[in-house]
Amino acid sequence: KLTSQSSSSSGIVQSQATVQQSQATAQQSAAQVQQAAAQVEQAQAALNLAEINASHTTITSPIDGVVVSRDVAVGQTVAASLSAPTLFTIANDLKQMQVIANIDQADIGLVEQAKGVNFSVDAFPGQEFQGKIQQLRLNPVTVQNVVTYNVVIDVSNPEEKLKPGMTANLVITIDERNDVLKVPNAALRFTPQFSGNSGSRGNGNRAAGAGGRRDASQGNDAEGNLSGDTPNQDRPTAASEAVLPGQTRIVYVLSTDGKPQRRRIKIGLSDGAFTEVVEGNLKVDELVITGQTGTTSSARPAAGNQTAPGFGGAPRTGGGGGGRGR
Repeated sequence: KLTSQSSSSSGIVQSQATVQQSQATAQQSAAQVQQAAAQVEQAQAALNLAEINASHTTITSPIDGVVVSRDVAVGQTVAASLSAPTLFTIANDLKQMQVIANIDQADIGLVEQAKGVNFSVDAFPGQEFQGKIQQLRLNPVTVQNVVTYNVVIDVSNPEEKLKPGMTANLVITIDERNDVLKVPNAALRFTPQFSGNSGSRGNGNRAAGAGGRRDASQGNDAEGNLSGDTPNQDRPTAASEAVLPGQTRIVYVLSTDGKPQRRRIKIGLSDGAFTEVVEGNLKVDELVITGQTGTTSSARPAAGNQTAPGFGGAPRTGGGGGGRGR
């Protein structure tokens, strides 16, 4: 009897626990249904927001141009972390290109006054291209203690001969003169080393110029000094000084008797090889002395032009060339 009563009571308790567990499971399922319904409403709200943003957005296709390089292969996995990866490098229009020039800091001041830029590339050695300075970037670039600045030059490339990455050899025109008298810079640095030396021979070149130039009318006295020199005139710049516009310099021409004669000139623009003559009594096609060779045993060095010790006392030699001003 006791066993029968114990089994009966335990079965009732177990049945009641099973009923309660089933009721809890049903309530949990109802809560999950409510949660899913809330998630549906939340997704619907996100969809509505995305549709609104899409209505305010203009989607355009990538730029149309020429593919310069492809950085990924077909099937390669592309992962973007902090920055978007580069898939392709595309040039929008190869008919409009730019040259990034590295200009030394010593020349950057002149580049700001540039009037034009011409350049050539190794692929077309006989052809010259023209450009225009568009920007001078202020960020200095230092390579092996050499400071340079980047200058952006716009170039028109209608025939698409220029390709990205080519090396350009630049010629920047700072200023120019037409139909002028010019002398070689070697003539500005020449000074006769020996006086009264009949055995000396001058190496020189004729001063070049163009027709129609008016020459100064100042004359020379017997000693080769300008008869028009006055104390009020600017003193000539030393032959060893750098050639700068506006200087008064002395050049020597070869006279009919083979002796150097002094000429006072005022110089202008220089390209490093030739210099413009602005004023002076130097005439077109006069033989300008640029160097001196030959000595005599009785020759004595001229005052103020002694040869430095240790060089054997050899006279300076030099040469020069001439041509018409462009």
